[in-house]
Amino acid sequence: MNIKLLVKKMDELVDSSDIKIINDIDNISLNCISDQKNTLSIMEYDKNIMCPKNSNILFLKAEDEIIENENANIIYSKQDDIFKVYEIVNGFLREHSEFYNRIYNTISNREAVNNLLLIIKDYFDVNVCLLNSNKKLLLNTFDFSTIKKIYPLEIKKKSLSKLYGYLAFETIEDEYEFEFRKISKIISTYIYNNVNGLINSKEDIYSTIKNLISGNITEKDEENIANIGWKTDDNYDINVIKIEGGLFKYQDMFSHGNRFVLDYPMYMYSVLQEGYLVLLTNNKIKDVSSVKTNLNFFTEKYDLKSIKLSLKNNLFNLKKAYDLSKRILENNIELTENINDNCCKIIYDLVCLDSEIEILVPEFIYKLKYDDINNGTDLLRTLYFYLVEERSLIKASQRLNVHRNSIVYRINKINELVDINLDCYKARKNIISALEIIDRLDNTLKITEEDI
Repeated sequence: MNIKLLVKKMDELVDSSDIKIINDIDNISLNCISDQKNTLSIMEYDKNIMCPKNSNILFLKAEDEIIENENANIIYSKQDDIFKVYEIVNGFLREHSEFYNRIYNTISNREAVNNLLLIIKDYFDVNVCLLNSNKKLLLNTFDFSTIKKIYPLEIKKKSLSKLYGYLAFETIEDEYEFEFRKISKIISTYIYNNVNGLINSKEDIYSTIKNLISGNITEKDEENIANIGWKTDDNYDINVIKIEGGLFKYQDMFSHGNRFVLDYPMYMYSVLQEGYLVLLTNNKIKDVSSVKTNLNFFTEKYDLKSIKLSLKNNLFNLKKAYDLSKRILENNIELTENINDNCCKIIYDLVCLDSEIEILVPEFIYKLKYDDINNGTDLLRTLYFYLVEERSLIKASQRLNVHRNSIVYRINKINELVDINLDCYKARKNIISALEIIDRLDNTLKITEEDI
């Protein structure tokens, strides 16, 4: 136990700004109460008391004149309620013990490294991340940019210790120094075993993403996914961006030749595939909205065409999502909203890429089309909105900006020209689909996205 941390906790709980510490108290163990060096004694102040060598004493009701003692670690407080102090100290001991129990349980249960960092953050209320041996970012769960203090992470091999990374903190207080060094030693081997694959082979995850896109998954790819703490059923999405004219045009978007500058280790990775920049994001681990804001800056700056798709909590849907996005971008299908929320439009647009689909349009549709052309009757648009609005005269007239009597007249005209059964749900559904198709083939109805 770090007594400086205890004093900090006492100060928070009882507002005892008058607490003073004599000498540099480092540590009191929780597992050895018989040894003076590892025991904290709480007693009322007495200037005549002899403090045993290496003892740790918390004096209550301390007077202004204090005992100078180089042999003992002494805490002086003007607090006079010994039960209150016992309550605070015991509460801190329990909390402190539970903290380390959580650390050890996380390690024994082989939980993700993210969980270890979260436990540390919760207890000390400080952001923490991992750096590699070159002090480059390896894991930044809490998305902070300033580092004030780092602690080495080492792995022991035979009689030697090898530095492989650092535990890094956004802020640091003197009271935490001892604890952070202790924690670094406790978790060092576990972190090494969990992120070793990522540390030693940074390119592996990029190869895995390419394999996911192609649909050729290996056991090694599954290991790479596990190494960065991902699960196949996490909440994933991809952004597919069309890159035209070579990378030189987009110099500020890439570093080291072809690595996208917004790549976010453990959360978002990108690969270049067939002239497309593919970004794979794991949203379950962390909200990377700030990264996506910067992505929007690039797409707007270079007027880049892009598609965003959810993988439906299945990482293996990456190939399907990429293939669909690529087809949409290749064929310049216009999108003004999230593709996942605009399924109907995408289906019709993709179907109508091949003009052969026209053969499925019923003949009577063309008969009405020719009447529109020859007589300006607007029968097809009237039929479309009449069916879309579930045969409501009022709503259809509002969509066409005409009197509802005009709708009645036009529907009667349609019935005179062709034989259709609008009372049949299947027939109505088929007519709407046919009208969607013919509009995309030659813009007959001039239907906008708002009309769909």
